[in-house]
Amino acid sequence: MHCIFIHGLFHQPWVLKLLAQRCETLLQPKTSQLFGYDTRHYSADVLEDLHKCVISVPENDEIIFIAHSMGGLVVRHYLALFPRLHVKVITLGTPHTGSFVARFLEQYRVSRWLLKDALVSGLASGDIPEYQKQYPLLSISGIQCYGWASFLGKKIHDGTVLEEETLLPHAEHVSLRRLSHNAMLYDKRVVRAIQDWLTR
Repeated sequence: MHCIFIHGLFHQPWVLKLLAQRCETLLQPKTSQLFGYDTRHYSADVLEDLHKCVISVPENDEIIFIAHSMGGLVVRHYLALFPRLHVKVITLGTPHTGSFVARFLEQYRVSRWLLKDALVSGLASGDIPEYQKQYPLLSISGIQCYGWASFLGKKIHDGTVLEEETLLPHAEHVSLRRLSHNAMLYDKRVVRAIQDWLTR
């Protein structure tokens, strides 16, 4: 098993370091990589760079993508472009159907400038390659009572992403209460949920 961790919007690889260390302790992967990219300048080049990480793993070895938020959309674009055997995907707070908050922000010029090319990933539009059932996927969502989504009148969310946006047909789903969008990178319950799913 090899783990590749992918961060979300406006983040850097270092935010995944604690999550990666905990997963390494529990899962004992052969290798663990933190993949970084400029979320505001998302393009096909990001997928090419990710491919360089992936092809460093022997073809018959299993890869586990563990991706936060927009990172999960990056993985879906990647697998649509570069199919591969022996892959599992775990997403944390990923808006698989597009983000209501991003659609709201997209209305404003300053926000469009801030998000820039992140919108190309389907973050707002939901224009994302169809989920391929051959890749087992676990979607983990948080439930929190405050944040952007509350301000916009939504109820069940992690502060940024609505729970309903994290759901995919044929994928498994775990919802964790009292867990915000960014806090899921540091919560031990997330690592336990990952371990439980992978060791079934």
